[in-house]
Amino acid sequence: MKTYESLFIFSPETAAQDNIAAEITGWIQRFEGVVEQVVDLGSRKLGFKIGKLTEAKAYSIQYQMNPAQVDAFRKFLNHEPKLLSFTITFPPSKKPVPKFFKQDEGGFAGAGYGREGYGRD
Repeated sequence: MKTYESLFIFSPETAAQDNIAAEITGWIQRFEGVVEQVVDLGSRKLGFKIGKLTEAKAYSIQYQMNPAQVDAFRKFLNHEPKLLSFTITFPPSKKPVPKFFKQDEGGFAGAGYGREGYGRD
């Protein structure tokens, strides 16, 4: 199982009529996924029109799913009439940034920033 994050965009009318968060959770569970977090981002003004809409309701969902199921899930979402748009991404990793250089007395070792060889004699 791999962790994914998706953004789902619905028209405001559709979002007002149905319990969209429960429906999205059902879609993910249909493809053997496990929902970790659901965030209702509310109504958002779109950067560009989707059809005739300039405003939409957005949900951000983090879930785990078998990578073999993701293509089938994406195809299912492409044919879902209620859904205006969606993205499926990997959430950013929380690994620490590695240190590439060790600081010594003359600058950073191995980076060519020492006292010698930097245009000064």
